Amino acid sequence: MKALIWAIHLPDYPELSVEIKIGDRYKPDVVALDQNQQPIFWGEAGQVSGRKLHSLFKRYPQTHFAIGKWNQRIDPHREIVLKAMKGVKRTAPCDLFTFPQDSARFVDEWGQVEIERTDLLWTRIEPE
Repeated sequence: MKALIWAIHLPDYPELSVEIKIGDRYKPDVVALDQNQQPIFWGEAGQVSGRKLHSLFKRYPQTHFAIGKWNQRIDPHREIVLKAMKGVKRTAPCDLFTFPQDSARFVDEWGQVEIERTDLLWTRIEPE
């Protein structure tokens, strides 16, 4: 799932990395850093608590977040994100993606990943 999040966002963030420490309590699954080594994009694959999201949203209000879920409905996770954003002044969105069970179709026999947002069920939550 990390590779899929990476591939979807690579056109917008060509410096994306996977699983690197950035000096935060939490380590992003997928991240792009600015010239000051601050995250401008943070991707989470799989489970992430509302508590963790609230902490990240508060510390990184200008960071674009993306959360990927495997073969799940988006609505319950949308509610968790909205609750985590409550009371936090943000300028960047949070995207929620659900990857279908047959997501292996996005990876060819040589390991090349071909995927776009339009291939998935997803939603963007804009800051209030």
